[in-house]
Amino acid sequence: MTNPKPTAQARYFRAPIETARAIKEETGDPDALAAWLVMRRFNYGHKRELTCAGAKKVAAALGISRPRATRIIESLLSMRFGEKGEGIALTTADDWNTATDYKVPRMKGNAPVYVTPDTGTALAYLPDLLIPHGEARSPLARLCELDAALGLDCLHLLLLAYHAVSCADYVGAAPGLFASEAWTLDADETGDNFLGHLGVDQGVHYWLAAPAGKRAASWSAIELLTGASTEECSRRYWLALETLLAQGHLFRVAIVSDARDRLHYPLHVFGEGHRSRLAEVGVMGVSRELAKRAQCAGIDMAEARFESDGSILPDVYTVATRSESPPVLRTVYVPTLTAPTPENLAGLERVATLCAAWH
Repeated sequence: MTNPKPTAQARYFRAPIETARAIKEETGDPDALAAWLVMRRFNYGHKRELTCAGAKKVAAALGISRPRATRIIESLLSMRFGEKGEGIALTTADDWNTATDYKVPRMKGNAPVYVTPDTGTALAYLPDLLIPHGEARSPLARLCELDAALGLDCLHLLLLAYHAVSCADYVGAAPGLFASEAWTLDADETGDNFLGHLGVDQGVHYWLAAPAGKRAASWSAIELLTGASTEECSRRYWLALETLLAQGHLFRVAIVSDARDRLHYPLHVFGEGHRSRLAEVGVMGVSRELAKRAQCAGIDMAEARFESDGSILPDVYTVATRSESPPVLRTVYVPTLTAPTPENLAGLERVATLCAAWH
């Protein structure tokens, strides 16, 4: 995704993946990683690297005591990472001014100013709704209440999910960067002998597809979370993913692609609540343009559900293509709260319009 330039009313914030990984490894404390996100949530300034969010805001967002929040901020201030210790997660205005040519004000009103510099090029764009204004508790707080190792993996994986999201290209997290679930047109894989090519009518090929029940994540994706590629690391990855699903931070969307895996659009959003939420922000006219693009690529819109002998078969879908080559279907994972970057909003409009039609 092209890095969007945040504005004063951006309604989203960025978090460098490299710094998040360093906090995870250096502190072993999910509260520390979450506190850093809380402070970045309220970034401001030309480069949006300054923050006045301190112990009071961290304590309220995570549901911890003020002294505990103060100790966490102190640990972030003292942390250095990288081969030469050049990496900084958080620093004071005074220290930043001493180390750079910038002149950052020490205070904003009665609040001390901190600097949260970006490290590396891999960024996750997160919605402000993850950490609300005022005294409201953040949804991230529940992840911090888990076992420390699991809580850290969940927070880290959620950041990786936001980093991998491309609403316009994949509706959710790109399969090459994140987990996905395979579908099949092969009856031998599921025992359902009606799957596969149904026939052709006036130059249109019809296919029947169903989930294959196979989840997959590349070893490189697993290593991004765990630092290694072993069976134990794989177990950690899937446990964190299931936890994020169970707590409502992620949901699943089935997508269909052309035979060359170029064009991707939604087939089905799992969960009535998610379909309703997306339908509320539908934009008229977008579905017509999406259908036009799909037809140009040799795909027609997919029809949800397939009836046989008067009964509805769950998770079975028909797809119409103008090519005799079979389509590609898979389920991808999507963060429940979408960061409203310009690119994400454009992709979400297309998804929302289709969801409105289903709903």
